[in-house]
Amino acid sequence: MPKQRHILGLIFLFFTGSTLPLHAQTTTGCTDPQALNYNPDANVNDGSCIYPPTSYQALLLDTLAQSLEEISGLEFSNTSLWAQTDSGTPQKIYSLQPQTGEIQQQTLIVNSSNIDWEDLACDGTHLYVGDFGNNSGDRNDLRIYKIPLDELNQNAASSELIAFQYEDQTQFDSAFNQNNYDCEAFFFANDSLHLFTKRWLDYKTYHYVLPAQAGNYTAVLRDSFDTQALITAADIDEEGNILLLGLSPLTQNAILWLLFDYPDQHFFAGNKRRISLGSPFLTGQLESLCFTSPLQGYLAGEKFGLLPPQIFQFDLQPLINEAASSGLSANAITIYPTPSENLLYLQWSGDLALRQIEVFNAQGQLLQSQNWENPPRQPLQIQLINNLPAGLYFLRCTDQYGRKTTLAHVHR
Repeated sequence: MPKQRHILGLIFLFFTGSTLPLHAQTTTGCTDPQALNYNPDANVNDGSCIYPPTSYQALLLDTLAQSLEEISGLEFSNTSLWAQTDSGTPQKIYSLQPQTGEIQQQTLIVNSSNIDWEDLACDGTHLYVGDFGNNSGDRNDLRIYKIPLDELNQNAASSELIAFQYEDQTQFDSAFNQNNYDCEAFFFANDSLHLFTKRWLDYKTYHYVLPAQAGNYTAVLRDSFDTQALITAADIDEEGNILLLGLSPLTQNAILWLLFDYPDQHFFAGNKRRISLGSPFLTGQLESLCFTSPLQGYLAGEKFGLLPPQIFQFDLQPLINEAASSGLSANAITIYPTPSENLLYLQWSGDLALRQIEVFNAQGQLLQSQNWENPPRQPLQIQLINNLPAGLYFLRCTDQYGRKTTLAHVHR
């Protein structure tokens, strides 16, 4: 058997992009410097970015009132935070104090019923209540209530009805938690309502579009995405960043999918970054999400076992903007020999010192990590995992200041 060898390819360094001349050749690829497969030569994002495993812990603000044990939707407008609860609870909208979640106002929505309210959306003048929870997949009365925001400071508010059905649903047999037409997530954007289904059979989500006006409609299927989760909430911020909140089907751990840099309204054609939020034994069953500003907002969890309902605050800006402000300069690290076997050497210039080296496969899975409290002397010797299958691998290096760079290599 010949010895396995590594061929070290291009060094991909994090940096902010520059403006290209109009006559520049179009090069597609991953344009996000934080991705493992970042291509500095690409000027058109093709949605191929691969990210390392990412975890985030939202800030717990407080527990919620007992009447919000089934909280299933949040929305923020101006300085107001609104909430709703799902099936079997009153058809009310709750105004919450943003920093504590304390109920300040309860408004009954007239001409409505709460069959299974699951999410809230807002267009700046109206609040939308999604009564489209459909655990059995047999509902033929899916609806959304449209409510004037200026009536929510009263004891009762009027509503208009948006009724709909899915364009691809032809069977309405009851199949509890065994169907693909449940829904718990939507938002308003570009004069339309965008729904994201909770598919129990394949753990994908389908994106449907509806008019935001009263009437009876067919929800048009636009796209699909394999979220590997049961999607429970969605929102879009003023810069077009989208968050889908979901639960892992086996563990019930909460996750976020951050969608950004997508073409037009094809939300699943851009970057898709998965962020783990942790166990329901810490967060409760997270089913509510809203933005307050770009990449910042609130999450809420239903009661989970002995854990009361809770409200959390999140700020993803430091996580997402990390690379733009903390890249390493070009030629900072030299790696040799080329080609090499499993044993590699890294050398760097100036006062740079390495604190961590991580090895990822092309799917973004972490295979190996080495950390040092005291920066190691150079040249630094790295022993890669033996018996790696042929393919593309990435080494992510972090220096003493937290700055990162990723080196790509092909193993064969």
